[in-house]
Amino acid sequence: MRILPDQTYPPHYPNGWIPILQSREIKNNEVKSVLCFGRELAVVRGAKGQIYVIDAFCPHLGANLAVGGTVHRNDCQQDCIRCPFHGWSFRMNDGLCSNI
Repeated sequence: MRILPDQTYPPHYPNGWIPILQSREIKNNEVKSVLCFGRELAVVRGAKGQIYVIDAFCPHLGANLAVGGTVHRNDCQQDCIRCPFHGWSFRMNDGLCSNI
């Protein structure tokens, strides 16, 4: 932990890792909904086992990606999640839209 000269101890924000889901609870190509600090998140495990945590709601029209969203790999073999509402796909590594 880094303490700045004018900072009081402890810091006024969460400062550390907070477990939100056990790794064994999510399989490859699966999406789970998790409520953490009053915010709904989607926890996704890609095809090769990589875990991603993203906002649960699609930036297009707000559909819940954790309810009906599907995991797939795009043309560049990157893990993506497909929105259940309009089918838009978002890359898991940076959240950018990869297919409309």
